[in-house]
Amino acid sequence: MMKLSFTSVAVASAFALSCSSSEDAGGGGSAPGGVLAQNQGQTLAVASDGLHVYWASKMTGKIMKAGVNGGTPIELAGNQKWPSTGLAVDATHVYWNTVSTDGTLMKVSSSGGQPESLIGSGVNGIRSIAVDANAVYYTNNTGGTIGRYDLAANSPSVLVSGLTGPMMIAIDADNVYWTELQGRVKKVPKAGGASTQLAEGAAGGAIAVTTGGVYWLAGEAVMKVALQGGTAVELAKGQYVKGVAADEEFVYFTDYLAGTVNKVSVDGGEVTTLAANQQGPEPIAIDGTSVYWANGGDSTVRKAAK
Repeated sequence: MMKLSFTSVAVASAFALSCSSSEDAGGGGSAPGGVLAQNQGQTLAVASDGLHVYWASKMTGKIMKAGVNGGTPIELAGNQKWPSTGLAVDATHVYWNTVSTDGTLMKVSSSGGQPESLIGSGVNGIRSIAVDANAVYYTNNTGGTIGRYDLAANSPSVLVSGLTGPMMIAIDADNVYWTELQGRVKKVPKAGGASTQLAEGAAGGAIAVTTGGVYWLAGEAVMKVALQGGTAVELAKGQYVKGVAADEEFVYFTDYLAGTVNKVSVDGGEVTTLAANQQGPEPIAIDGTSVYWANGGDSTVRKAAK
């Protein structure tokens, strides 16, 4: 497999946001360029709907949002018991999981309101969630299942059982994709049926899917495989890649140890660094124009142009 080196061509600090006060910055003083929120604790999940950025803070127990161009962050839900790596948004709601003693799957209106419990117990093994117009899909690591919560019927079901270590999840129009601790990448139809193994290798991490392929993180590598499976290709190599997102042209990823936010063509090639000198960047999200991520080291949520 091809191994690539990093070449820095752009830095996010050149991208200034209209945050001018400690309140606009989320507290803690005037925000430097690219910062949407400060003092957010350890944030393990980020999402965007193109108008707002949403994040789940494990340490503060809050689900938050802010405008994509800055402004005062808004609390959508508080007193959550360890909101974790699962966060997704649709046209009307934000969804997340908690890893309290028994685990929950939750939602709240993206405009605010009372949080609702979709699954009130028994899902402390959820590691990742995704949502479409019909359902919330999730991995249950301890249960060894891929779950589906029907939003119209208000009922959960199991798409796949008997798995070992399902971790992160992604969806497209027809299928659910996930990674496993053993390095396997699999998919199953949203309507149910037999699962298909697409690839196998190093322990699988975050995953993204486009019409051009499936992309996932495996330790130091950013990997790609065709939607139907086949030979996996290494697109890029880092020190410790943590978060991934993709569009039809690029794969975007964070490197926790290198402190960088990067992109690489979906066909491979030179890696572009969008932001350097970050303090522990982990989750990442994209919309049509921007990349969003959270830094564990300085408790910030940040943005850069794609």
